[in-house]
Amino acid sequence: PNVFVSVALLNATPRGKERPDSAAQLIRAGYVEVRIGTAPKRLSVALAPGRAELRPRDTAEIRVDVRDSRGRGVRSDVTLWAVDEGVLALTDFKTPDLLRGMYRPRGLGAALWSTWPMVLTANPDLMVELAARAELRFSSVAHIDAVVTGVAASAEEALATALRSQFRSTAFFIASVVTQDNGRATARATLPDNLTTYRVMAIAVSGGDRFGSGDTTILVTRPLVARPTFPRFVRPGDSLLAGAVVNARDGSVRHAEVRVVAEGLSILGMPRREIALEQGRGAEARFPFAVPGRDSVRDTVTVRVGASDGEHGDAVETRLAVRPDFHPRTHVRL
Repeated sequence: PNVFVSVALLNATPRGKERPDSAAQLIRAGYVEVRIGTAPKRLSVALAPGRAELRPRDTAEIRVDVRDSRGRGVRSDVTLWAVDEGVLALTDFKTPDLLRGMYRPRGLGAALWSTWPMVLTANPDLMVELAARAELRFSSVAHIDAVVTGVAASAEEALATALRSQFRSTAFFIASVVTQDNGRATARATLPDNLTTYRVMAIAVSGGDRFGSGDTTILVTRPLVARPTFPRFVRPGDSLLAGAVVNARDGSVRHAEVRVVAEGLSILGMPRREIALEQGRGAEARFPFAVPGRDSVRDTVTVRVGASDGEHGDAVETRLAVRPDFHPRTHVRL
């Protein structure tokens, strides 16, 4: 987008004046910036998911359509990946604009040199001195854009068949998807267990140094969602009251059963609860737990909590770290 044209001139010494001994007095330089448009180099990248709403571990199908500046399909190499929108929002991450990154304005860096000392003198010392002193460097601050997862039986089925345990912020990364000559291709990838909105991003490269990027979103959810409400860690001998918050995606009134299974923790009471979901509101089921003492506790404990309304279900596996029930102290004698 920018080309620098430079001109260097020898500054002659007027008659009767003392000969300059500085390179800055010997050479004068000027620059002009000529901007070149990059519109012909831009590719438009359109992404269309096969389904806008998916379930955990479904196979996402993404249709890619790449076209040049004249709207014609073009064969290109596309990199495709999907990241949790919540994670991207932490840094206000924008989909990379590859064209802008490749053709961004760059600062000028030039070293000027002339052969005239070799013509005027054979003194090697003078040539060394000029080489050390006559190098002029010009620079400007360039703007650089950063280019850079009755319902008792159904509750047990929810824990067995709907258990979610694979969580990744990046749902998938496909390094290369080659489109056909019409610029179209279809990519498929298996999703993790996160219930979230993923942003699917793509950058495309084609012949003639043409670049482009695009994005879309896909929603991964379930009709009934169970969200664990456990602390981040426990300590030996702890007792806690925890479980899950259950929501119906359509907000309808229904009854659900929540069931819990624990490894490394003791459940004090029945491992199931029945809850009623009101219109547009969720409900929480809590269970009392006890953590073993220091002599028999593990490094981590596992809890699986699931919910079912007889038709739909969801379950989540949560691992809790077991922290020491004391704080180590260090004594220093001064």
